[in-house]
Amino acid sequence: MPPLQVRIKIYIIVASVLHILSFVGYYIIYKILSGINQTFQFPYPMLIIFSTRFFYFMFVTSILVVFFGISVYFFAYKKGLNRYKEIQKRIEDFVIQEDFNLKSLDFPEEDEFGNIGMAFNAIISKLEKYDEIKMEKLFVEFEKTKILSDMIDTPILFVSIEDGEKIVKYYNDKFEKIFAKKNDKEYYDIKNMRLNSLRIGIEENKSEPESFSVMETFKQMSETEMVDSFIDKEFEDAIDLAISEKRKTDIRKEIKTIRGDEKYKSESITIYPVLARNGEVLEVIIVFNKLKKIK
Repeated sequence: MPPLQVRIKIYIIVASVLHILSFVGYYIIYKILSGINQTFQFPYPMLIIFSTRFFYFMFVTSILVVFFGISVYFFAYKKGLNRYKEIQKRIEDFVIQEDFNLKSLDFPEEDEFGNIGMAFNAIISKLEKYDEIKMEKLFVEFEKTKILSDMIDTPILFVSIEDGEKIVKYYNDKFEKIFAKKNDKEYYDIKNMRLNSLRIGIEENKSEPESFSVMETFKQMSETEMVDSFIDKEFEDAIDLAISEKRKTDIRKEIKTIRGDEKYKSESITIYPVLARNGEVLEVIIVFNKLKKIK
């Protein structure tokens, strides 16, 4: 079925054409009757008078139909249907935004076809409330995770997978005290940093372009730099294995602290992939089990 604007256009055109054809037909009949009357002195003059008046009536009706048909078309198309196109464009522009904020989407409360904008705004308002409830629940769940992880006497590192990069999102108190200690009172802040950009003895390395992939980073690292990286090639491969095969992965290795003055050996570093409903790995949780300080 064609769109509403096409159907309105077809209806108006067909109605106008039919009235014009009717007018032309009655005009032809009128001319025929007038010719017969002049030639044969038609005995019914009232019929001629009626046909004449009916002809003028059809003429005026056809003009009115065409005029109002065109007026209705321009009103419906220019002021009505174009408004719906504007609403469609506004929604499409909103969808492609990187910052998906419902508060940036607003419609006029009234238009030529009724209060459709008010209905859209009511829906958006409900979606905003749902979004607030969802974010509140996510925050509560994060706080629960934070409390539970801080109660565990084992270093835990939460890494988010974003556009193929591994970003440090959270670590518990035990991890911070062992691996991120700067001095007796301060700690390195490595949140929101790329995991493979952490270097031993370097506080922060945020000068690297964000577009670097894991392989590009390792290609630009010398052998000395790879030895001094907090996450070396073996560790990186274990994380990639957990992500690609979507299963728990274990490795055993020695790890230096970010400050670089201490080294620990873990009997088992366990990497847990966190999957979404569609099976995509969104995060990995790295648990450093049974750490022993190497003197």
